[in-house]
Amino acid sequence: MPAHAANPDTMVFRVRAGSTAPPDAITDLLASPNPGISGQISLTWTAPQGNAGGVPIPNVTVARYTIHAATFSVDSLLGDTTSWWDSTTAGAATLQPPGYTPQSPGSLEGYTFTGLTPGATYFFGIRSTSPSDVGSPIDTQSGTPGNQVWAVATQILTPPRGPGGVLSTSLSDGLQVQLSWTPVAVDTSGSPVSISQYLIHRYAVIGSTSVATVSVPGSASSYTENTGGTVYYYRIQAVGTSGAVSAFSDYLDSSLAANRYAIASDDITTRVVMPHDAALYLLAANNPQGQDLALSITHQPQDEVDVTLRSYRVRAHRADTNAEISGFAFPQNNISVHLGYGSVVTPSQGGPVSLGSQGSIPAAVLAQIISVYWFNGANFVRVGNPLLTLDQSISVSVRNIGIYQIRAVTIGSKFRLAQGSPYPRVITPNGAENRRVFWFFDNPTGDPVQGEIYDVRGAHVCGLAVNSMSPTPNSLVWDGRDGNGAVVPSGVYLYKISTPEETITGTVVVAR
Repeated sequence: MPAHAANPDTMVFRVRAGSTAPPDAITDLLASPNPGISGQISLTWTAPQGNAGGVPIPNVTVARYTIHAATFSVDSLLGDTTSWWDSTTAGAATLQPPGYTPQSPGSLEGYTFTGLTPGATYFFGIRSTSPSDVGSPIDTQSGTPGNQVWAVATQILTPPRGPGGVLSTSLSDGLQVQLSWTPVAVDTSGSPVSISQYLIHRYAVIGSTSVATVSVPGSASSYTENTGGTVYYYRIQAVGTSGAVSAFSDYLDSSLAANRYAIASDDITTRVVMPHDAALYLLAANNPQGQDLALSITHQPQDEVDVTLRSYRVRAHRADTNAEISGFAFPQNNISVHLGYGSVVTPSQGGPVSLGSQGSIPAAVLAQIISVYWFNGANFVRVGNPLLTLDQSISVSVRNIGIYQIRAVTIGSKFRLAQGSPYPRVITPNGAENRRVFWFFDNPTGDPVQGEIYDVRGAHVCGLAVNSMSPTPNSLVWDGRDGNGAVVPSGVYLYKISTPEETITGTVVVAR
């Protein structure tokens, strides 16, 4: 319906000032990859005048921004900014209310592109539009040959898992060594990964800088080299096709023993040394778990009080998932646990050593005042026959892992059973637990030790000796069987542990 003004009447008109001038071109666009998130690039710039030069109306805020991104540059189109802009609409973002509010001229603006291809190079251009819907020129950097803003989208590389199942094999009477490993198939997140190569690092000494590095194809699972009888040390790394490099494997050596080494992270002299036969047991084909296993060594400073000088826990775990393997033990008593004492026992000039605040002690006496203890599940027992090594560690030959400690001790002058022995006093030979009874002893004179088991009638059941079942060199073990290997009936049994000078007797119980 037509409207007519009355006579007389009042009419109100509102006039909004506008400008047909375009906004200024943005001059300081900056692109930066987000270092913490894959596939992100952040842009910043200064808000321009909403009409060129602020004339005739100053401080006009633009209505919106349009940003284009592409994996090719304006230069690749011979500097044609129009063609570049028109061909990059698939990678465009429009910033306008209500999702984005442009700021007044001179303010800092910003926007982040997400979901970009990690590792790809992106080129950017930006334009703004005035409240009068007049578009600005493209930013000045895009319009200048060689100056278009670009950045590489963040690529966070997930490295391959470190090589597991590593093994050293001595060949040609020690003149060659063969190193082998299980091929790496996944990265540390568990996703499939392709391996381009393996790096074999050779060292003169554990903990030193490598003296040579050899690359072998990603399809390889072994490497052989001539050593001429020189003992070298090796570590292996896997390199993914992305270029990401795995953690190091355990050390291996080229000695006749073909050792594998598990090293404590805080002390390279604290280690577990596994000769070839023991290292074989860590391979998937040779252990009950059917998985490649590894050992790790953790310092336990909370235990280092009173006479306990050093304390470390040795654990077995799956090489792929790090899941701990409880009750793990090697088949034979042939691994060596080395506990470094350099931080608590300091050599002084001329060979003596200093132990805490107890003054200087000749190195020859050191073995008389420190010893190694192992936690057997109930008590700490002293491990016999410790050896001092040249690298300031004390070494014992064992088959069990667990907690090992260096303790300051006063060694008795005669044979005795360790506190808590025998352990346990009741055994179930066919059970899953408590299948064996152990006697740990101190034998300072080094006399031969033997044991005998008798039933309550006095009939001889079997003899005991340090053997492959013994977790330490100073222990005897009985598995509840007679001399023919048959499980004995339930009941009380007498034991006699003796040396030429001492005899200790007692009882244990078999419960079938």
